[in-house]
Amino acid sequence: MENLAIRMVYESSVLGDETKKHFYRNLLYSDEKDKKARFGANGGRKTHQWFLKAVFGTAAAEKPMINPHGAIRYPPDSSDPFQGFSKDGHVVDDTILTALPDDPYLAGLKKKFQGDVILGNVVLAARRQWFRGFAGDWTKLPDIPTSFLLTDLLEQISSDLDTETATNIATNFLRYQQRYISKRLQESLPLQHKDDLAELLCFTIDQLPLDERDDLKKVAAEVDLANSVDLQAFVATERQQLATWMAVELMSCDRVEQLEDGKVDVGFALGFGEKKCVLADYLLPAIMAMAHKAGMSVTLIPEPGPTYRPIQFNVDMTKRLVLSLPKFAKKFGADKAVAARICKVFYEELKQHKEDSEAYDLRAVSVLINVGV
Repeated sequence: MENLAIRMVYESSVLGDETKKHFYRNLLYSDEKDKKARFGANGGRKTHQWFLKAVFGTAAAEKPMINPHGAIRYPPDSSDPFQGFSKDGHVVDDTILTALPDDPYLAGLKKKFQGDVILGNVVLAARRQWFRGFAGDWTKLPDIPTSFLLTDLLEQISSDLDTETATNIATNFLRYQQRYISKRLQESLPLQHKDDLAELLCFTIDQLPLDERDDLKKVAAEVDLANSVDLQAFVATERQQLATWMAVELMSCDRVEQLEDGKVDVGFALGFGEKKCVLADYLLPAIMAMAHKAGMSVTLIPEPGPTYRPIQFNVDMTKRLVLSLPKFAKKFGADKAVAARICKVFYEELKQHKEDSEAYDLRAVSVLINVGV
């Protein structure tokens, strides 16, 4: 759904450039007050949580039934998915955000997303596009549970998504760029076309240092990059094209304090070398544009594969889990008396240790393990 949202926003002729930038920024840095100050502290966890909430619909214990014959209104497939939106991302008629027949979740989601209406509307538009794939036969709609008692788990997943998304984008940008530049070399300078030259030109266009790349230094010497009129013209053209895609002026600086509004140092967008990754959101439209030009398929938000994934528990999450046992018992028809007894034993054991101590933490985990066994 997030990958879908990125493509929808990028391709939209309805949304304005500032609205698009707002979405890209919030996908990676939504909790920051100053985009240059605290990358990695909070990042885009809020936005990932909003997308997850859009999937589940509600956190209520019981989910409402979906009426397959209820009212639904989708824009034509051929139209911009943001038809009915204003340039700044607002909608006058909320019903255009309806994703399911008589959508029982829309009002609740709108209320949850009212802290940032523009971002919330983009999330809801992507939700609508995803669910409309089942419009031909609503009986095939997956049996998605509510997020009842899953708050802590969703927060952890959102935190993982935040880290992996920024890493995926910054790590793969040069790989996408190299494929694009290789294609451009074939078109513009076919006699110069080499994979290692394409990588060198990416570093040159982005003004990244070659300190630890003796292989690229060797290529630069072989093609006489510094004195080649054709290659220098190629670099200048592609650097300007990159700036156009990012809708900024490209600059080069050494310290984050030297960054200026409306200007981007690609090293700070990539987190290259000693530079912090504080501008990765500018890479999103550039990657999409390069993918379009070079006919590449790209995945900006890492997609899960068939793998085992550890769920990490801290003491607070453990306490929340145990406290929720009676609610789980009620929902799933388990023995509520046993659940209440486990809660009582858990807290009696913890009273014997000082909170915030190692013994307290270990005891909390050990009680949970004993219950599991």
